Amino acid sequence: MGVFKMNKLSHLTWLMTRFIFLGLCATSVLAADKKPDEAMQQPLDMKGLLPLSLADLFDVVIISTASKTDEKIQQAPGIISVVTANEIERFGANNLTEVLERVVGTYQPMVYMYPHNVLAMRGDLVADLDTHVLLLLNGRPFKDGLTGGINYPIYSAFPLTAIDHIEVVRGPGSVLYGTNAFSGVINIITKKAASLAPGESRGEVSMGAGSLGTRKTDAYFERRYDELRLSGSVKYFHENGWDFKAVDEENVEDAKQMNEHNVSAYLHADYSNWSLDLMSLKSREAHMGELPWWSWNGTQADSTRYFVDLGYKHHFSKHQSLQGNLTYNQRDTTFNSVLADVDEGHDDWVFELTHYWKNDELSWLLGGTAYKTSGHTTAVQKSDQAMVDIVKDYRETWYTLYTQMIYQPQQSLRFIAGGQAVKPAGQDWSFVPRLGIIYQFNDELGIKALYSKAYRAAFEFENSVDALPVVVGNTNLEPETVNTYDLQLFYKADDYQWALTYFNSHQENLIIQTTDTLTGLGTFNNQAELRLHGWELEGKFKALDKLIFIGSAAYQENRRNDLKDYTTVPSLMLKLGVSYEFSEHFSVGLYDNYFSSAHDVNIKFGNTRDVNPPADAIHLMTLNLDLDIGQWFGVSNENTLLLNGYIYNLLDEDVYSPEMVRGEINTLPSRQSRGVYLGLKYYF
Repeated sequence: MGVFKMNKLSHLTWLMTRFIFLGLCATSVLAADKKPDEAMQQPLDMKGLLPLSLADLFDVVIISTASKTDEKIQQAPGIISVVTANEIERFGANNLTEVLERVVGTYQPMVYMYPHNVLAMRGDLVADLDTHVLLLLNGRPFKDGLTGGINYPIYSAFPLTAIDHIEVVRGPGSVLYGTNAFSGVINIITKKAASLAPGESRGEVSMGAGSLGTRKTDAYFERRYDELRLSGSVKYFHENGWDFKAVDEENVEDAKQMNEHNVSAYLHADYSNWSLDLMSLKSREAHMGELPWWSWNGTQADSTRYFVDLGYKHHFSKHQSLQGNLTYNQRDTTFNSVLADVDEGHDDWVFELTHYWKNDELSWLLGGTAYKTSGHTTAVQKSDQAMVDIVKDYRETWYTLYTQMIYQPQQSLRFIAGGQAVKPAGQDWSFVPRLGIIYQFNDELGIKALYSKAYRAAFEFENSVDALPVVVGNTNLEPETVNTYDLQLFYKADDYQWALTYFNSHQENLIIQTTDTLTGLGTFNNQAELRLHGWELEGKFKALDKLIFIGSAAYQENRRNDLKDYTTVPSLMLKLGVSYEFSEHFSVGLYDNYFSSAHDVNIKFGNTRDVNPPADAIHLMTLNLDLDIGQWFGVSNENTLLLNGYIYNLLDEDVYSPEMVRGEINTLPSRQSRGVYLGLKYYF
């Protein structure tokens, strides 16, 4: 075992050394061939498969997540990866999970109740609810005050055609975004109609079918009317299901079809200084049950999320502005088991004001939020049809005040300082800080040294759930906290860029569900600490005019007290995408996600029974092909008709992940077998 780990670490060290060496060698060659910074990323050219530069494909020069305001990615106080619409087009995807899992250091496990609900970053995986990663839509939060993280409708149903780019901030973001921004922030930035002239419109529509009885449709449209700019998307995806076969905790082997049905609609509007986002996401997914017991006869979970945000920004001068947002989140989820039919829901309101001030040397923001959440969970018992409150109706209000200051005494040097004071319901005020230094040796090469802290207060489900004999809450939970140090060396030129990051995190007061070994009853407790550290290497390279490489390597170790590899997340992840344009009318994108063996859940729980295959190392590979067939059917030069082929799990790997919630059995199946999909895309 020790030899295996040393070989694995040596392999990663060799890969990083080679990557850095190539980058440093290329620096002197590429430094002389620079172009001016672009103000914003250009929208996806939908008029054919034209050769695209690296900047067009992958590079968003201006990002907004780290500081809530536009800034260059090299100057942002965060460790940030960007996925663009062009990248999604080149490599294909059926859902947001497939897109995000290509980002350095990300991993999605299987959970028996909500199969695709958690995205782990940097090895952080301690619960089956998505409570450590905050999802944003155009900078506004997806909130869930009841559980903190029933997010599978977003991961499964979000319309990919709406996405302009995604900003993934690895590391704490609570200073500006509050709870949930614990190990990462994912900001989905949608396409806008700003690049259109008044009266112009454009869009795309696609239809397809494939393996497992899949049927899918996507559409996007945008139009500009003078100052009014509208854009919107719809998505439909139905799959009859993949074969989920496993031995359960009662040592019974059975199987079922893990089907899913996703529908979503989205609308964005800009008028003068006003903005409006409207989104509906509905997802139905099969699941095993509230417990991993076939006898509980779990069938499916239906979850619908509604999102509304109204924003207004007032400019006092070129130096000062004030932005206000009112954001509404609603979720309704139903599921059933052998005991009861369960219905839960929440309504969350966030009112936020942020003041911005900036001159040549100093930028400063000051803001605050009032966050109101209410909700419930009820169950109708199968035995007597009695209605039971699993989580009683609640109403809570949280408050935050935050600030951040960036001082730039010279063009190459930035100092960052900020913090947030937070008052969760039922808790005292607490404070989380952010500090950082960013220095650029020249226009291409620079370094970031960052420190940040984050918190996560318990949600109502963890405090007060009463669902005997499965789980009960704990009203004495303290907030979780994390302290993270990041050190990054980065290089960026026109045709080549890379970044090498070392991170070290210390989490305390973790809220973890534990199970009584005698009764099987679960509850929530603050469980000691967790230490995580590791390396992240990512790069993008344009080798030829039509050949693009994008890839990353990540290695992490984690330890809780004396338990090494506590979180079960694979230590090593190697990800590589290659896109090649054979001609103006035909392109291929191949992406390989390599995950080393997931760590044994027995480390975390002890006495785990090995009843299913182990969670071995896998190559989760996808292949995307686009062929312009419009030329054969008389489609005008202003439009494009594409034949698209997409293959998921190209190597037909058997994919298992550790059963990390209860830990009585070792693994469960987590992904489908090979899936082949064929469709048509029409751009107009």
